[in-house]
This record gives sequence, C-alpha cells and structure tokens, in this order.
Amino acid sequence: MPPPSVTTLCMKRFWHASTGLGPLLGHDGWLVAFIDAVGIGLALLILRVEFALPLAALVFLGAFIPIVGATLSGAVAVLVAL
Repeated sequence: MPPPSVTTLCMKRFWHASTGLGPLLGHDGWLVAFIDAVGIGLALLILRVEFALPLAALVFLGAFIPIVGATLSGAVAVLVAL
C-alpha cells in the first residue's frame, strides 16, 4: 500500500480541526472567538445597538460551541440589531 498523499493528510487534518475539538483544546479557539466578538461588537457599537457589549460577550462564548455556536450567537446579535 503506498503512503498517503499530501492531499489526504491535509484533508484528515482539516477534518480533525473542523470537528470542534481542536479549537477547544488549543489556543486558536480563543483567538477566533475574540476576533468574532470584537468584529460583531464593533459593528453593533457603530449601529448604536443598546446591548452591544452583552451581545459581543454572547458571541465570544458562543464561539466555543462546536459547529453552530458562532453562527447562532451572531444571528441573535443581528436579530437584536434589527
């Protein structure tokens, strides 16, 4: 059996990183959550939404829920902004 190709190894690494366990165990999850929260928080502050900081905190915490957390918490922020 030939050794796995580079593409196969990259796809396996991508799969393990995208399952949600990688960001929870590594430092990159904190960075991604922080960037999400700052971006959405700034947008809410620019739009002068009343609960901008609590919603940014919700987005930060929601980013640690695998697969759907950042999307759902961002959707909540958008719905409150409307």
